[in-house]
Amino acid sequence: MSALGLKPQTRVILYADEFEESVAFYEGALGLPLAYPAAHGWAEFTTGTSCALCVHAGRLSEISTHKIATFGWAVEDLDKAVAALRARGVEVEDPHAVTEGLRAATFHDPSDNALFFEGA
Repeated sequence: MSALGLKPQTRVILYADEFEESVAFYEGALGLPLAYPAAHGWAEFTTGTSCALCVHAGRLSEISTHKIATFGWAVEDLDKAVAALRARGVEVEDPHAVTEGLRAATFHDPSDNALFFEGA
């Protein structure tokens, strides 16, 4: 535990001006199961970790001037994951080296939030 008493991260919230399309993207293209049904501008997905991915209707710029961080997943086989996304119609940048032995590939959801997969 950190000196601040921080517990493990439990949620990452992405703002989506294209809410319905974004929910369909995370559920369909990424195959994430909905933990709570998409209603009232909020959807929460399980990610296979203790951290949920939440989609909130609206633009972040409406409530904050801050930039947001990207959200990413470690994958077992980066090339296979990129090919699977492309087969689902998702535009994915070609993988690039991040550090020795680690590569990443960036893609975007329908609301233009930057996402990435990383792996060897």
